[in-house]
Amino acid sequence: GDIIYLTDIILKFCEAQNLKKINLVGHSLGGGISLSFALNNSVLISSLILISPIGLGKEIDSEYIEEFIKADSRKELKVQLEKLYFNNEILTRDLINEVLKFKRLDGTTNALQKIMNESLLLNLKQKNQFRDQIQSLSCPITIIWGNEDKIIPVNHSEKLPTNFKVQLIHEAGHMAHIEKPSEVNSIIQKNLA
Repeated sequence: GDIIYLTDIILKFCEAQNLKKINLVGHSLGGGISLSFALNNSVLISSLILISPIGLGKEIDSEYIEEFIKADSRKELKVQLEKLYFNNEILTRDLINEVLKFKRLDGTTNALQKIMNESLLLNLKQKNQFRDQIQSLSCPITIIWGNEDKIIPVNHSEKLPTNFKVQLIHEAGHMAHIEKPSEVNSIIQKNLA
């Protein structure tokens, strides 16, 4: 469940598929995994696109993570999911029910708890920090961040090396790719071209 284990999954996939150059797109923990992968396997990376990634600052809404894992009813889960969005009207009953159904699968709570402990939190702060290492990355890197992110502060996107291009999505929270999919997809397509 730690970030190195999760990073190695990508490496094993690349080796199994004989991939020599890849573009990685990662959100939140996936963004941190993408950063970790790039730092340890830079020769395989063509570009990185990171959406509200972990690893660029210490602050994180640890209460959200803990309460999301504990939430076992539709009402408890809805309160936590609302924190992800600028406009919580996107949270339909069906969406909440699907997340709840996923959380009730055997082993899910234990897996989420392990990921939280091994990859996300240490003393209520982000466990993994990459800011001091990212200047070694030479590939193009695009950061997409909802300017109303309540989980990971948008100011983590400030004062980054010059090969980091920051794109703020207005009126979007931590799930900018869900709230503003056309805008996020357009940024991704433009930066993959």
